Amino acid sequence: ALPISVFRWIPWKFAEGDLAHIWTQYGLVIGGFVLAAITLVVQCRQPAPYGRHEKGGKAWGPKIPQRLGHTISDGVSGVLFFVLIFVFV
Repeated sequence: ALPISVFRWIPWKFAEGDLAHIWTQYGLVIGGFVLAAITLVVQCRQPAPYGRHEKGGKAWGPKIPQRLGHTISDGVSGVLFFVLIFVFV
């Protein structure tokens, strides 16, 4: 086990003496990087089928208008951050 002094630079007061919180945070961050790397490899091998990459019968899912798709993709993260910041903080 690593001594807690290794993590002195972390500004979280709740994590002092509690390695479970620290490793959970690091695990989530590392998981995000792994997911990003997997996504990068998949997207380099097979581009997302929109715009010039869209093929006639090879759809990945239902077709929706571009503006609706953009609104949904940005709206989810916007609502999530709003709730996290203004409700839970």
